[in-house]
Amino acid sequence: MSTALSRHDTAAPRGLGLCRGLLVVLLAAVAGCGYQLSGHTGPAPANLRQISVPMFRNTTGVPGLERLFTAAVREQFLRDGRVRLAADAGAPALLRGEVRRYLPQLLATDRADFAVEYRLESEVHITVEDRQQGQIMLDQLLVVNAEYIESEQIVPSDIARERALQAMAREAGERIVSLVLDRF
Repeated sequence: MSTALSRHDTAAPRGLGLCRGLLVVLLAAVAGCGYQLSGHTGPAPANLRQISVPMFRNTTGVPGLERLFTAAVREQFLRDGRVRLAADAGAPALLRGEVRRYLPQLLATDRADFAVEYRLESEVHITVEDRQQGQIMLDQLLVVNAEYIESEQIVPSDIARERALQAMAREAGERIVSLVLDRF
C-alpha cells in the first residue's frame, strides 16, 4: 500500500480552493457596487421631509375605504421614519389620495354554485404636491388587490373580507410610500 497521493487526490482540494477564491471575489464585487439586500435607499428629498396626508376621497360608494387607505399610508410613513407627518395642510408637501374604484370579483364557486373565493380590487389615485415650488411631483394611479375565501357562515366571511381589505390598503400604503420616497 502506497502513502503517496495520486493526481486525482490533490485535484479536489485545489478545485475547492479555487471555488472559495471566486466566492470571495464575487462577494467583494457585490459589496463594492452598492448593492443592498434590504433597507432604505437613502434619506428623503429635502422638500419631502415633512408631508401632510389629509383624508383620502372615496368615490366608490363603499363607506370607510377612505379611512382605511389613509390610515395605511400614514402608518407606512411612520414605519419608514424618513419623513414627519404634518397635522395640517400647511406642510411643505401634500399627498392627496382618492379611492376611485372597488370591485369584488368572483374567483371560484363550489359544486352547488355558491361563491367560495373572491378577489377585491381597488384603484387609488394619488398626487404629491411640492407646495413651496407650486408643482405636482407625483401623479400616479395604483391598482391593488387581495383575495379571500368565503365561508358558509356570515361572521367568518365578514372577517375574511375585512382582512383582505386591510391587506389591500397595507399594500397600497407600502407602494405609495415607496413611490413618494424612493421613486420606484
